[in-house]
Amino acid sequence: MCEAAESAESAEAPTAYRQDIVEDDRIYVPAGRRQPVNWIDARDIAEVAALVLAEPGFHCGQSYTLAGPGPVPWSEVTDALTSAIGRPIVYEPASVPGYINHLSRRGLPRGAIVVQTILHFMLRFGQGAAEDQTLERLLGRPGRSVADYVRDHADVWVRYDG
Repeated sequence: MCEAAESAESAEAPTAYRQDIVEDDRIYVPAGRRQPVNWIDARDIAEVAALVLAEPGFHCGQSYTLAGPGPVPWSEVTDALTSAIGRPIVYEPASVPGYINHLSRRGLPRGAIVVQTILHFMLRFGQGAAEDQTLERLLGRPGRSVADYVRDHADVWVRYDG
């Protein structure tokens, strides 16, 4: 018998970059320049979760690796943002010390700084580029693209002056 998980975790993708994009017109992380990232839309994750919860017997004991439709270079992310919000957004690779200082100035707690720095630094080594067809198999369609996500949520990065 499968039982419901005792706790759930969630993450909202734009929060990690929103303040930098809105205030500085950049994505600033220590991910290097060479490795693309296979972004996954939270809506796709939610659809898979709904499927699993709707048919717990079928999914009991299963473990699913979910990935987006394919690795995307940082330039494609910034191009999508630039197009959707109407002002140039750039990707600026940060050094690890520079990123730690940046997050400290933003007021993040020490633990969050450590986690964010490690996660973003590991992208340099392809940790975010893994490809997997599980999401497409479960949903019967490819995952949403970065361009879809940015277009659908462009208001998240709008700068409100005044």
